Amino acid sequence: MNSSETILLTPLDTRGSFSSSEYLGVTEPISLAYPTESDLKGTDGLLRVLKMIGSEETDEREAIRRQSLIHLQAILREWVADISVKRGNSHPEVIYSAHF
Repeated sequence: MNSSETILLTPLDTRGSFSSSEYLGVTEPISLAYPTESDLKGTDGLLRVLKMIGSEETDEREAIRRQSLIHLQAILREWVADISVKRGNSHPEVIYSAHF
């Protein structure tokens, strides 16, 4: 795969798995299967323990995290637009309208 190819998720099959080995990302996922009942119970248990020990995220911390991510996304878009224009690949308005 070269860097200009886009990998898209394929439709789900009747078993709830992806119908092909295509995926998003740089490395291959461990699994494309949905979580099992055991996985969901383990996640619930972990969340309960984190809440018990006071490690859950507060609304205030979540807001700070979201704002940080929005800021990082803006920096990334500007950087991608600059690189794209320098390489003659695209206009900045195309990059700024992209969802990533």
